[in-house]
Amino acid sequence: MATARKTSHKPAASAASSPEAEAKPALPAVAPAPDESQFRPDLKDTFQTSLRVASQGVTAFQVKTLEALQTSADAQFAFVKALFATKSMSDLIDLQGVHAKQQFETLNAATKDISELIKKVSVETVEPIKSAISKSLKLAA
Repeated sequence: MATARKTSHKPAASAASSPEAEAKPALPAVAPAPDESQFRPDLKDTFQTSLRVASQGVTAFQVKTLEALQTSADAQFAFVKALFATKSMSDLIDLQGVHAKQQFETLNAATKDISELIKKVSVETVEPIKSAISKSLKLAA
């Protein structure tokens, strides 16, 4: 039978030689996280305004997107209805060409509207923060 080897767990000769003791002086003191009352009220209002504008922008974006989808769906149903009314293959091909052109133009217009809305919302969202930073920098100078 193998005999178990006894190991003794002796404390380190000196606390100063432990890695933790050596690292403590090198670590900066960590300040507690500031509570909400320590923030400047004007900055808090600025960020709330910015978030409110962003939220309204997201809602407007969703509405525009749904409108574009509704327009597209209506056009698709009208196209299918017109397909069933065609009498010849040449009419069907002509109808398909006209529909494709209309869909492309509609998609182009919707994309332009949505991209303008995104640009507008982006500028309006950042403006309060930009103004607050500019004001702070002027005060600091």
